Amino acid sequence: MPSTTFDNSVYAIDAGGNKSGNSNSVSYTTPADVTPPSPPPTLSATAVYPTRVTLAWTTSTDDTSSQVWYTLHVDGVARDQSAFGNSNLVQDLSPGSTHTFVVTVCDATGNVAESNVLTVTTPTTTDTTAPSVPTNLRLGPQSGGCEAWLSWDASTDETDAQPLIQYDVYVNGVRTPDGVIGYTSTVSYARGVGIVTFVVKAVDTSGNVSSPSDEVTTPCRVS
Repeated sequence: MPSTTFDNSVYAIDAGGNKSGNSNSVSYTTPADVTPPSPPPTLSATAVYPTRVTLAWTTSTDDTSSQVWYTLHVDGVARDQSAFGNSNLVQDLSPGSTHTFVVTVCDATGNVAESNVLTVTTPTTTDTTAPSVPTNLRLGPQSGGCEAWLSWDASTDETDAQPLIQYDVYVNGVRTPDGVIGYTSTVSYARGVGIVTFVVKAVDTSGNVSSPSDEVTTPCRVS
């Protein structure tokens, strides 16, 4: 490990197992790690919609750390940090808006490298029609405690294919980060004890939001 001090000494043992005293001690400190991860990640946009941008970046390596951590900055604000994956979906943007994106990569000793600055302008849209309402919201048999395994029938949209439809989960009326894009199931969690209500809304790439699905409820108890 960088900047780590080791104290070293030796002793002798004869054939009878008799051990001498220790020699003098010699200390050695490994050099500090001042080299940032290399190469810095190259950031690009792989998909751009009126309210969403999908980003991807190249993998970084480091001379001393076996793992590095990526942080995505959106308009100068750190948003997401992860040691895994080389992509990120930025949601809830406004159509026709311009944003800057940067990814920083950090090693175990705090050295940081920075990607290129990527500027993206989302397209404008004339689409004002929301997707159809998700139907048949139901709880799976795995549900229990404060965990809800939700599934529903897919919505349709006049302009977006079904794999592009986003499904937002609301717990007791509050939107949660438990939603998905293109899938019709997810695991959601109660944010408090008691009877918990779940609904799902569909959102297209232009930001149009459907009416809520039917509700399902489940009790959340802490033993």
